[in-house]
Amino acid sequence: MNINEINLYNFRNFLEKKITFDDGINILVGQNGVGKTTVIEGIYFLSNLKSPRTNRLNDLVKKENDFFTISGKITKENKSKEIKINFHNQKATIFWQKKETKKEEIINEINTIIFDPDNLNLIKGEPIERREYLDIQLAQLIDKYYYLKKEYEKLLKHRNWLLKQIKYEGKRDYVLLDILTEKIIDRGAYIYNLRNIYINSLNKEIDNIFFDVSGLANLNLQYNTTPKIENFEIETIKKTLREHFQKIRKEEIEKAVTLIGVHRDDISFCLKKEDLKKFGSQGQQRLSVIALKLAEIKVFKRIKNTQPILLLDDVFSELDVQKKNKLLKYIEDNIQTIITTTELSNIDEKLLTKANKINLDEK
Repeated sequence: MNINEINLYNFRNFLEKKITFDDGINILVGQNGVGKTTVIEGIYFLSNLKSPRTNRLNDLVKKENDFFTISGKITKENKSKEIKINFHNQKATIFWQKKETKKEEIINEINTIIFDPDNLNLIKGEPIERREYLDIQLAQLIDKYYYLKKEYEKLLKHRNWLLKQIKYEGKRDYVLLDILTEKIIDRGAYIYNLRNIYINSLNKEIDNIFFDVSGLANLNLQYNTTPKIENFEIETIKKTLREHFQKIRKEEIEKAVTLIGVHRDDISFCLKKEDLKKFGSQGQQRLSVIALKLAEIKVFKRIKNTQPILLLDDVFSELDVQKKNKLLKYIEDNIQTIITTTELSNIDEKLLTKANKINLDEK
């Protein structure tokens, strides 16, 4: 899978910008503020239909304008594809192969893996950021995941509304509560199962990669669920959830909120069983996220039999030469990679000789 071209109109600081990419390694070079990260953001937006930097689409519109358009040409399975997204009047309209379509119909068509400085929030940030990470990755990998998660969110919103009605309005509709609870259990069991499979897939790769780039061993991801689930077989999960929902029914009504489920999941990055969020240095945290991203490549290849587009935004500036070289060996010739840097001297000479260099300082 490759992106061949991206066109940005009124997107961030670009009035109009067209960039073409080679199939292999592409290096975006330029001073701070010229738009290197914006190009990465644009590619990611085409893939996930959201920005890695903001949840507000208005933030993406160039100042003193009221719309943006972003489009791209993709090669996938030796076939050319086109995607275009218009944002105007608070609404995003998506076109795939020149036909208007819905987000859920194309969410896994373009696959990207991104590493940027903000990825440290995967460790240092709040649980919601790690849940969002799982949702984005699984939506790209598993056809039904996006639908499952959207259904779950609607059911959760309805169930929380009903719990408030029971507590504050005296509505005693326990039959509806039971129906919503069973539907939450059903969708949640599949989400738990898929998240567990994905985390286990990452754990098969991440420790060896982390050891290779850092010299430290025993890194793994720990999946933290509420309630605690030991066996991730679908029917066993459902049984566990039913038992816990029954136990906490009065408490949920009293608090007027759903207290257990996949909306309370979290992940811990553990080095030798110690949580890196609490005990890891910033260097260990950075390298563990790099190892995670490199593990993602292998998982994508194994599950989807395809190579994603690798986006590396300002990764090399804070790594020493030895760690740069270890990272570079994971960038295979057959995976399209787009790297940003302020200085070409930050990039290994061997990489430079075969890379397509795009200078954004040039008008």
